[in-house]
Amino acid sequence: KTSKKIVSKYFIIYYRKNDYSYSRFCVSVSKKIGKAHTRNLFRRRIKDNNLWYESIEVGRYTKTKASVLTINGICDTSVRDRVIELISKLNIDGITDSGVLKNLITEETKSIFPTVMTTERPDKVCDALLNGKTVVILDNSPFALIVPVFLNDFFILNSL
Repeated sequence: KTSKKIVSKYFIIYYRKNDYSYSRFCVSVSKKIGKAHTRNLFRRRIKDNNLWYESIEVGRYTKTKASVLTINGICDTSVRDRVIELISKLNIDGITDSGVLKNLITEETKSIFPTVMTTERPDKVCDALLNGKTVVILDNSPFALIVPVFLNDFFILNSL
């Protein structure tokens, strides 16, 4: 049997008729989201269709992909839209690390505490997404940026 496919910019969905009482399909995620390891870490932990992302190319010369992730229905879309706007407006030759991106998108606040958290742990990223935060992943960087964060977010320990 041959399967049919639906192709979009970021996904390919394969499907075909079967003899079961339920439908089956396969989703293939594009490399535009990041390397396979990065894409699969989050897809394995959050198996929901509401996991939303947008990839933005940053840097005139490096053309580094920055992916903004949220879960629709949980996140504050105004924060997500503001992060996308800040990244899209960057006029820079290149970004090589998420720390550089963090400094460029952090806005001036009256607080002495940071408003962006950096982590390299996929479980912390998934917890942040499930708590309505916005996550930014930069291609070729092991660190993810979590926005917004509050003082109590720095004291939460998942496991040691």
